[in-house]
Amino acid sequence: MRELEMQQENDETKVLEWLIENGEPDGKALGIAKQFMDPEARPLTDRQRAVFNRDIANKYFKMTCSLCRIPMPTNKVAYALAAGDGYCGHCRGAVSNSD
Repeated sequence: MRELEMQQENDETKVLEWLIENGEPDGKALGIAKQFMDPEARPLTDRQRAVFNRDIANKYFKMTCSLCRIPMPTNKVAYALAAGDGYCGHCRGAVSNSD
């Protein structure tokens, strides 16, 4: 079970890295994401944790495909964000094959 949890943490780290590199989300949430990723930073406060959960974890770690509305595995979210379409791999393939 710990292996699955470690994989999930790695997937979430990849999503956070992509968000930070691309300046998303903006404002307080971006600063909180940077603080969360900094091993030298102090732990998040309860307020910061609430913002992190609302603006990052609930939005990106539980992202649904913008076309089929099926939840995406976290390890696919960074690809959907990078592609800029919010599609899961299945829908991205279907859309590109229909062109």
